[in-house]
Amino acid sequence: MIALQQSVFEQAREEVRAGHFAQAWEIAGTEQRPLQRAQARTYVRHHAGDLDGALREAHAGLAESPRDAWLLAQATEVALALHHGAAAARTLADWRAAGGSEDAQALERAGRELDELRAAELEAQAGVRRARWISGLAAAVVLAALLTLTRRVR
Repeated sequence: MIALQQSVFEQAREEVRAGHFAQAWEIAGTEQRPLQRAQARTYVRHHAGDLDGALREAHAGLAESPRDAWLLAQATEVALALHHGAAAARTLADWRAAGGSEDAQALERAGRELDELRAAELEAQAGVRRARWISGLAAAVVLAALLTLTRRVR
């Protein structure tokens, strides 16, 4: 009986599952094919908790293979986790264009998460605007009080 050789991705995944992230990273780097190397590196960084690094690896892979549904899904998921709404919107649109029916539920979930993120971003922007107005008003009140005090002192 002939044993099938595991792919680099599978080897890296096993090391990640064992908690051996440095070994998984080394294994992922041995992949000669750029797309598969990017997939393995994205997986390792994502599961090691390096979300910024995972997003960079996914984008590097997408530069080589812009319609790879797996990398698009990973990039979307990580961008959403990092609250990078613009990046998530771009990769989600590309994922929708590249995705098949097997991704329908994941695409729908990511779309809902993006909508929630956009709503939170709009709410935060409105809060910043309110804070600016309140700060400006407070500065005006302080200035008026100082002017009143300086007139009384004369």
